[in-house]
Amino acid sequence: MSRLHTTAGPLTWGSEAYPVPRPRRSETGELVYDGLAYAVHEGYRPLFLDLRLPAEQTGPTPVVVWIHGGGWVHGSRRRQSPNIDDHRVLESITAAGYAVAVIDYRLILEAAFPAALLDVRDAVDWLHLHADHFGLDRTRIALWGESAGAHLAMMATWCDDATLLGSSTVPSVAAVVEWYGPSRMVGHSGFADDRSGETTGYVTNPMVNIISGSGWSAEQLSPLTWTSAARCPVFIAHGRHDELSVADSVELHAALRTYGVDTELLVVDGGHVFVGSDTIDDVVACSIDFLDRVMPTSTVALDATEVESADGMGPTLRVAEFAIEGPNRPIRARITEPETFGGGVVLHVCGSQQEHAAMIAEGTSSVVVELDLSSSEDNPGLVAGDVVAAAEWIRTHAHEFLVDPVQLVLAADGAGAALAVAAALDCAVEEIPVQALFLLSPITDPALAGPLESLPTTIMTTGGCDHLDFRFARRLREAGVPVLHRVERPGSSAAQVISAITDDLDRFLRRSRSRYGEPAAQTWSEREAMVAESRR
Repeated sequence: MSRLHTTAGPLTWGSEAYPVPRPRRSETGELVYDGLAYAVHEGYRPLFLDLRLPAEQTGPTPVVVWIHGGGWVHGSRRRQSPNIDDHRVLESITAAGYAVAVIDYRLILEAAFPAALLDVRDAVDWLHLHADHFGLDRTRIALWGESAGAHLAMMATWCDDATLLGSSTVPSVAAVVEWYGPSRMVGHSGFADDRSGETTGYVTNPMVNIISGSGWSAEQLSPLTWTSAARCPVFIAHGRHDELSVADSVELHAALRTYGVDTELLVVDGGHVFVGSDTIDDVVACSIDFLDRVMPTSTVALDATEVESADGMGPTLRVAEFAIEGPNRPIRARITEPETFGGGVVLHVCGSQQEHAAMIAEGTSSVVVELDLSSSEDNPGLVAGDVVAAAEWIRTHAHEFLVDPVQLVLAADGAGAALAVAAALDCAVEEIPVQALFLLSPITDPALAGPLESLPTTIMTTGGCDHLDFRFARRLREAGVPVLHRVERPGSSAAQVISAITDDLDRFLRRSRSRYGEPAAQTWSEREAMVAESRR
């Protein structure tokens, strides 16, 4: 759970013990947060990043994590190479609509490799965790490194050896921009000259430093060794007169293509940091064009039809069918939008019961997204990972439907309840906020394994003799989960049961909204105008 504050917290909070500074406006209009603590390792100084947001943010903003060079022994987030600084490279990236997180990392003479690699991963994890606070798009994070920083960007994204890195996992990154980084750590004898002003001043060869202090072999430290694990698109730029041979980048590009990676290679005049030519502005433009191509702004266009309300008496609803990209295949889905809308979103794991979705949408003034639980030869049944992917999709696209991703409810009926519960547990691990579980006559295994205490408030209804669900409700209470358990009266119709428990969910959502100030309900025309404005 995020604890970002403008005042200091206890040391047990780790990086969040450090207060968030008040932002300032730069001379180019950027909103800048100077000195955000993203990692704290006992015995080391806290690690900070500076976050630069575009002058105008319309919806979640894609992020570039900028990793400085300096041979792993020099540099900081506050100092860029003169050629990069003179050409306002960071300002060009924010002007193109990207947030830029400029990070510090531990240099190899204060903490041996792979400390710097782990720091890069920590920075990405921190941005994922706090994306909503700063209006960032956690699905569109790119690493952009130059020189030694490019080496770290590649290694942080590709190296997946648990023996070398322990429990650290490869971060979720959408793209890598690699400027003149060393991809082969074998055969380098040092830097030939100092035209860039960036390759002198080392007491010893930095390649020797990183190898000798790490316990890794030169081959293990070479990004070329790990290209088979590359998954995201990679842009490579190198000056043909660079002291670090351009041949390494040519070989890297070929290796990535062998493994089917979307990669581009740009070789231009100039030495290290493209010094000695006037090409750097073109390289920046090509790098941004690459990111625009591989991390496009997400827009959702649905061909909606209007249908009658659940009882045929009330206002009409909008319904559209579409597909969500799942971990292994597209997931069939249907969205139901009420005429009057209050901000919530219900992700419903169901069969094909449109009337249930209509009643929930009307009763709670929420958008309902149904996932097709049925299976067939061409549509395998859902698994928990599909539901988690759909929850992440909703969080990513929330701004396009003007829903509040914090007001996400996982709903299910019958056999879908076990899947919804398993998905809620996985969402807790992935730090995807789920406000409530909404279970209609669930068929749930009370022996379900997992940390039930991490489940959200559960609102459920069961038949009066359904002992299985009574035991499940008791297990939830014993785990400390708030439970509202409505027992159906004998002879109650399905419509009466759903209407009653939907009223319970509506009251719960209204209480939750009141904590932040309930937004005014919106009609379709008002929402269409706001969505159109958010996409401009």
